[in-house]
Amino acid sequence: MAVDNALQPERTGVPAGRRRARRRPKSRAVKGAAFEFSLTIGGYPIRVFSAPVLPEEAQSLWQPDDQEIYVLSESSSAVGAVDRLLHEVLHAISTLMLVEEDHLTERQTNTMSTAFVDTLVRNPEFRTRFLAAVSLAATPEVPEVH
Repeated sequence: MAVDNALQPERTGVPAGRRRARRRPKSRAVKGAAFEFSLTIGGYPIRVFSAPVLPEEAQSLWQPDDQEIYVLSESSSAVGAVDRLLHEVLHAISTLMLVEEDHLTERQTNTMSTAFVDTLVRNPEFRTRFLAAVSLAATPEVPEVH
């Protein structure tokens, strides 16, 4: 059973009638890709797209020259979709933040993404604490008034 675009949670808080700018992928290797969201890795903007089909029957794809991530529009499970997204994010981090000889191998990337997603899924208390800590770290500090 396919999960229809498990990477995109329901959008809330977007004013009615507000149109999103249409974003097209730079890569010509992927046909029918739809923009999902942007993220930043070490100051580099990364655009994430979903596509019905990827080259060479891939489930996900990192295009370093274009700084774009592609994932299949449909996945067999939500966990699988998150694993593939994290897999490509790890490739992006490796490419953007490490010198070439230190880039993660495909095996290392697979192991890290699968193990991290599995850890989050199987350990709800850890997941809650981890996400709370990330949310706290992402909140701009408000200076104290004396």
